[in-house]
Amino acid sequence: MKLPVSGFRDAIVSVPVGATLPRPVLIALHGNFDRPEWQCETWRDITQGYPFILCPRGIPRSDVPAKLDRWEYSSVDKTDRELEAGLTALRNEFAQYIAPGPILFTGFSLGAILGVGILKRHAGQYGPVVFSEGGNENWSIATVRKIVPIDADAGPVSPFRLLYACGQADCVVKSKATSKVIERAGGEARVVSGGNVGHMYDGPVAAAIKREWAWLIRGDSRWER
Repeated sequence: MKLPVSGFRDAIVSVPVGATLPRPVLIALHGNFDRPEWQCETWRDITQGYPFILCPRGIPRSDVPAKLDRWEYSSVDKTDRELEAGLTALRNEFAQYIAPGPILFTGFSLGAILGVGILKRHAGQYGPVVFSEGGNENWSIATVRKIVPIDADAGPVSPFRLLYACGQADCVVKSKATSKVIERAGGEARVVSGGNVGHMYDGPVAAAIKREWAWLIRGDSRWER
C-alpha cells in the first residue's frame, strides 16, 4: 500500500495482515534505477509477511522517461530525512500494531552504500542489518562503536549483527574483508552468496538471505511466531 510521507513522495508499505499483536519494523532502501515496490515484494517473501516493511521511494531518475518508473536516492542527509519522515508516518498510521525496539535495516546497492552513513546517525535505532551488493564503504572499529550503544562496564548493549548478501564474486571478497572489521569491534557478521548471478537482491540472493534468517533475528522475541 502507499503511505503518504510529509515533505516527500509516498512510500510503499507491506502491512502484516491479520496481526493481533505488535510486529517489528523492517526498512528496505532500494538501489539505483530501482523501485520501492520491488523491494517490499522481495522482503515480504523473505519474511513471510511477518513485519511491517517500509520502502522509501526516493527521487525519480531524471535521465529516463517517466513511464519507466525508476527511482534513486540523493545524499545521506536527504535520504535519512525521508526515512525518518516515513517512520513517523508509519507510526502515526499503525501506532498500536508496531512493536517498540530496534528496526531491521536493509539496503541494496545504493541503499546499502547510503545505509552505512544513516546507521552512524542513529545509535541503537537500527539492527540487525542486511546489505545486498554493497555497504562495504567507510567501515572501521569506530564505525561499529558509533552504531551500537556501548555500556562503559558491560560493553555493547546488544550485539551488532550484519548479513552481507551477494550475487557477484567481488561483493563476496569485499564483504568478507568488512566482516573482519566488524568482528574485531565485537559485532557479528556473515556473508552469503546466491552464486555468480549478477547485481541483484531477489531470486537466489533472497534465498541465501532466507537461509540465514534465524541467525539474523536470534534473541529478539519480537520476531517469534
